[in-house]
Amino acid sequence: MNKVDIVLFVAGSGSGKDYLKDYLLDNFNDHYIDAISTTTRKKRIGEIEGVNYHYVSKNEFDKMKLNDAFIESVSFGDNNYAVSKAEIKKGLSLGKTTILIVEPEGMKQIISFSKDKYNIKIVFIDYSQEQLIKNMKSRGDTDDMIKKRIEVDNISSNMNYLINSGEIVPDLIIKDFLPIKELADKVNRIVFNKQAIIFTGPSGTGKSTLEEDLVENYDFKTIKSYTTRSKRDGENDEVYHFTDIDTFNSLDLFNIIHISDTWKYGTSINDIYSDKHVFSVIDVEFAIGMKNKLESLGYYVCIVSIDLDQETRKQLIADRKEDSHSAKLRFEREKELTILEQFQEQNIEPQYSFVGLGKTKTEYNSIILG
Repeated sequence: MNKVDIVLFVAGSGSGKDYLKDYLLDNFNDHYIDAISTTTRKKRIGEIEGVNYHYVSKNEFDKMKLNDAFIESVSFGDNNYAVSKAEIKKGLSLGKTTILIVEPEGMKQIISFSKDKYNIKIVFIDYSQEQLIKNMKSRGDTDDMIKKRIEVDNISSNMNYLINSGEIVPDLIIKDFLPIKELADKVNRIVFNKQAIIFTGPSGTGKSTLEEDLVENYDFKTIKSYTTRSKRDGENDEVYHFTDIDTFNSLDLFNIIHISDTWKYGTSINDIYSDKHVFSVIDVEFAIGMKNKLESLGYYVCIVSIDLDQETRKQLIADRKEDSHSAKLRFEREKELTILEQFQEQNIEPQYSFVGLGKTKTEYNSIILG
């Protein structure tokens, strides 16, 4: 169950707020729910009662407002719009986070009414006017439409005034235009109480070293796997549970990887349970099993991939100074496919994909964690 009850999106025309909301509802529907607004405006062609809006008369709306049925209400021209308390309770009863798109005034109403009742997060999308115009043009808005929207849209200026005055402190401010999956990732990070990062890529990319920065500086716990291989130079029991083949075979493990008959990896469910965020380095073909297990335990899972050409991979494996047999086993078991192609086979889309080397562990983590 999510600890965040309501997430408020505050953004102007052209910000992609509806697209972001729909992406979260479509891809994380076990965690998010939409709140259907109530309105006095007439139903348009193609709209459906209870899907697009709850349509009521002006008298019905006024009666509901008098009976304190709304968590917030606003007027546009001759029409009224509101979100009912019943819609919020619906999300709470399902253990989901309700997404609301609101203007600053509606946001203030909700916070005033709900700050002691619900756990609320505020997301403010504050793109430059140049970016907003570009977005509106890309969706087919005419120059006249864009001009009118800009003239009447004061959401950004009103919101920045509230922020600068100290009246409102958003939990997330998005100023840079990002791919939709990265935007969704940033929202998920403020909504989900527990986070997990699965980092995957070819051998020799240095992915295991990233955990040091996550553990030391970001309050993450490493999911330690069991392995039957021997320790390498510099490794200790903080990296893996090193064990013999008989003990390994007697354990209740999942996501077991067979490098050879005597060289195996596996994960215990006991190593996942934690009050902290968790981090795992795992092969592509086992990422989906780990992702499903973590999500079943209430984690938000972010997958990060790194890709290299085969010659670079061979050189990196050679630089690790493994014996030739181990290096051959390690390289041969990795497919000719690129990492992203392997993910496509598993129907997984990583939130972040890097190609080539050149970033330090701190640079990787600052990009991933924002």
